[in-house]
Amino acid sequence: MSAKRKTVAIIAITVMTLLPGCSGAPAAVEAIQAAKLLIEALSAADTVVRLYERYVSESVERTRRALYEDLVLEQMERNRRAADNGQQILRVRIDLPAIALDWENSWRRVEEQTEALEECLDTIQFRSQVYWTTLGEVANAIKDDALRAQEQIKNLQAKRKWDQAYANAEYQVERARAICDRGADFHKVLLGSALRSEISQQTTTLNLIATEAEALLKTLETLTEQGRLLVIGNP
Repeated sequence: MSAKRKTVAIIAITVMTLLPGCSGAPAAVEAIQAAKLLIEALSAADTVVRLYERYVSESVERTRRALYEDLVLEQMERNRRAADNGQQILRVRIDLPAIALDWENSWRRVEEQTEALEECLDTIQFRSQVYWTTLGEVANAIKDDALRAQEQIKNLQAKRKWDQAYANAEYQVERARAICDRGADFHKVLLGSALRSEISQQTTTLNLIATEAEALLKTLETLTEQGRLLVIGNP
């Protein structure tokens, strides 16, 4: 289990163990409802985390294969065929435009899950504030001073654990955003390489056209000169 999923699980367990015992008071009913809503938000976050990890892994593996593993295998196969047939070995070209497009499409899912993860964290923060406020009201409503103090201490200890778990979850979401941004930057670099490759190919084509045009021009000049001499020589 990843650090992000562990954090979500820890938070969920913490909430489950913090349900108030004085269920007869209206504030206790509100606390139970607040805990239920908070647990639902944590479950939703866990689903998003799983999708995030899956999409990151799939995107990286697909592109790694396209850039390295598939390329090496194809080159080895070409080398084998060339050796068997006594032909010149042809170098495998990387189709950068296709890889850049594929990365863009696959990484878009990561960006969507990153935004969903941030939204889940905002929801968890809001619902946790409602939960802790309501739980505090439950403890404060206890008439017995000693019992009230005990409950307040328990709430304080539990809140500290929650704050630590939430801070860790917040850090993990920030890391997820950083990974998402690095992936977006990688796409721009990949796209830039693809565009430079395309421009390089077009430059080669232009040079070829220029060479052919120069040869054609010389042919035309020769033809024109011969025609001029023919006309002058035969008035």
